[in-house]
Amino acid sequence: MEQVEDPVDQYNYVMCVRGDEYGKVDASNYTSETVNGEEMIRDSSTNLIWQKTVTNEISSLKDAFAYCEDLEYAGYADWRLPNRNELLTLIDYTKSQPASSFPGMPQAVFITSTPVIGYYNPQDPWAWNMATGLKDYWYEAGFSVRCVRSDLEEYSEGADIRYCDETGIAPCKDNASGHVWSTASTKYIPNGGYADRYTFAKDCRSSVFAGKRQWRIPTIDEVRTLAMNCGELKAGGECNISETCSDFSELCYDEDVCIFQAGCESGLNDYGNFLSSTLGGGTEALIINLKDGIFAAPEYFTDGVFRCILDETIPEVEFPYTDPDTGYKWSDISPDEMDWEDMSGYCDNLGEGWRLPSVEELQTLVINCDDDACDYDFSGKYSKFGDVDTLWSSEMYLSEHFKVLDFMTASVLEDIYRAKVRCVIADH
Repeated sequence: MEQVEDPVDQYNYVMCVRGDEYGKVDASNYTSETVNGEEMIRDSSTNLIWQKTVTNEISSLKDAFAYCEDLEYAGYADWRLPNRNELLTLIDYTKSQPASSFPGMPQAVFITSTPVIGYYNPQDPWAWNMATGLKDYWYEAGFSVRCVRSDLEEYSEGADIRYCDETGIAPCKDNASGHVWSTASTKYIPNGGYADRYTFAKDCRSSVFAGKRQWRIPTIDEVRTLAMNCGELKAGGECNISETCSDFSELCYDEDVCIFQAGCESGLNDYGNFLSSTLGGGTEALIINLKDGIFAAPEYFTDGVFRCILDETIPEVEFPYTDPDTGYKWSDISPDEMDWEDMSGYCDNLGEGWRLPSVEELQTLVINCDDDACDYDFSGKYSKFGDVDTLWSSEMYLSEHFKVLDFMTASVLEDIYRAKVRCVIADH
């Protein structure tokens, strides 16, 4: 039999540390709250709120995303699949079987939303084995899911936002750039094309983090501020890809400095491909993988993640709002898109006087665009209210379809079947 050397006799490097113990977990961190007979567990060390129950009936990662996104539990509907860092906060390395102080934690392997480094198939995310505290991989169905939500109600106006650290828990402020980032997306992302950016841009604009609604999808320049240990990919580095130079021409893109930068990391510990709002050619989203140090055209990737960025130049408006320029009184935007049948009675339900606006009335909300259609923009800069949605008007096209105003291009569109609604009261 081949003799195996005793690992105790081998030389290894040691790195010492000082300061408060990092990652210390205590059962006293967890408090329980029951709503409608359903129990939630709050972790006071992260202020994350966890679903107490566990489901083991998930057959795919896509179903795991959908389960948490569709979950209505304990009076809340903003549950999501936790990312790798969030689930890691439940590990207690002083324990085993289970390796957690979380009340009632089963000895199961829990799936996360974070893809494994080096795998571009979104069916291969990280998972954590709660029996041993070790990381695992999603190789087959049958893993467990416990959803999480962030406590947005803890924040009040003027409250401090925590600084970002290696956990990636957010909302948080990057001390180096000053950017404030939202929690990472946990949506299933089939590709990085226009349709997905459109969805994520709307998600950012409709989200509330840290008590604020001024969120948008970041540009590639802003995403590059998160690059660590890879100077070429850092904002201002030798790779010239940027918001203003993104067409992968020789002027902007050099493979020697724009891909495969060894040692590259994400300042927020994000894994996988990070989606931006910047066009990388045509209508495709520009993507950078901050963990593998890859900066390339979006058609090479089939999965990704994203975070919203706080933009305090976006106006915060309380509705109903009377526009001093026109005298029109506007309602808040509808929470969901509706087809033309559902939208027809939406304004009536708001009360007397509310109605669908005409195209001309919607166009009074357009700013920063003097043409019938401007270049795509995902920040909300074409709207007085920061809208990036399409909004129904009261005008019909060929007596078949209602016209809409698309605030991503400030253009009037036809043959659209779903849009949001912003109602108006006007004295004419």
